[in-house]
Amino acid sequence: MGLLARILHRKSARHAFGGTPEFAGPMRLRGALSPGLADMLAVPPLCDFFLSDADQAGPLFWVDPAAEAVAAAGCDCAALCFTALGRLRDFLAAGRDVTGAALASAVLLVATEACVAAAAEAGFPPGRVFHLPSQEGPDAFRAGLIRWLIAAGAIAPELTPPGIRAEWFPGLGGLQPDARLCLSLPEAVERRRRFRSLGLTDFTLFPGLRYSPAWQGAAMSYALMARAAMAQGAVPLTICEDDLIPGADFRTRLASVHSYLQENPGWDVFSGLLTNLAEGTRVTRVVRQEGQMLIHLDFTTGMVFNIYNARALEHLSRWQRSGGDVAVNTIDDWLGQLPGLQVVTSLPFLVGHDSGQRSTIFGFSNQRYDRVIEASARRLARLVEEFEAKEAAARF
Repeated sequence: MGLLARILHRKSARHAFGGTPEFAGPMRLRGALSPGLADMLAVPPLCDFFLSDADQAGPLFWVDPAAEAVAAAGCDCAALCFTALGRLRDFLAAGRDVTGAALASAVLLVATEACVAAAAEAGFPPGRVFHLPSQEGPDAFRAGLIRWLIAAGAIAPELTPPGIRAEWFPGLGGLQPDARLCLSLPEAVERRRRFRSLGLTDFTLFPGLRYSPAWQGAAMSYALMARAAMAQGAVPLTICEDDLIPGADFRTRLASVHSYLQENPGWDVFSGLLTNLAEGTRVTRVVRQEGQMLIHLDFTTGMVFNIYNARALEHLSRWQRSGGDVAVNTIDDWLGQLPGLQVVTSLPFLVGHDSGQRSTIFGFSNQRYDRVIEASARRLARLVEEFEAKEAAARF
């Protein structure tokens, strides 16, 4: 199984955000910092996470083209990123210990999406690039800084005190029932640009947490969004991922789905895309309404587009890193473990999956999911046919 996992989930050095390294800590920052970063580090409780006076294990670079000194020198993102990469190479070539902590803690903090792209072009390891959006206001910058500190191990990667708090992230404030969030890594610039081009402006982008292994960062993100929704009474809550493709008549069909769910309580999850319909899944009800077929099931796999009711949100909020490895404790595996799970889906599926993108968890192409999704749709159609045949026979 270990060999199979390596084959199926091999990493791409250039694209694998799943390669977020194990950062060494405690750490301290040194050298000149832009005023924005220096001021942010002075705001409690963040300053409390830098407790050590030991030498920094590896170089840290802050790339902000709006900083006064940078602007005066006429530098742009590309020049700054190439300079940072050169200094990293100089550091590694200087005879310093480049194993373990030294290599793992080298990191590039960048202020804009353009700088993220420039870092990739410069060849900076993508797992060590973090977007701190200094030009989007102090709250967004603070959230970016916290994301990096979580990945660096400077903030406990737990959802209970003194760990991660939902109020640190502006996108999780002021949630109302039927709120719509899109989980997206700010460092995955291409995916974000493509999602913005869809015109789904009623979805708020939530900057996903990064951690090693990456599937735990994704699960922590879902648990955090669920906790924020439960605390604010934002039930139900819609969460999508930024590689979705809206299906035909998406808006009309989604409105019909919402009407159906409001009129038929007792469901836990509406699944817009079943990526892998497991053997043994049971169809419990089939309804044809407003031109589409709605199907009730007892299982779901896939997080590309889901609407979560209270019981599902409460279950997601209780995910723990200690629950097991990638074989049993990914967030969709955890969701599937909810006792008595009641799922509604549609056929055809409400959304698709962009096979032109790459997984930000495992680094491989989304094309690997295409055949699985197609097989799930065929299996679901067969289950519906068998269910309706039994229902018809029972009536006679």
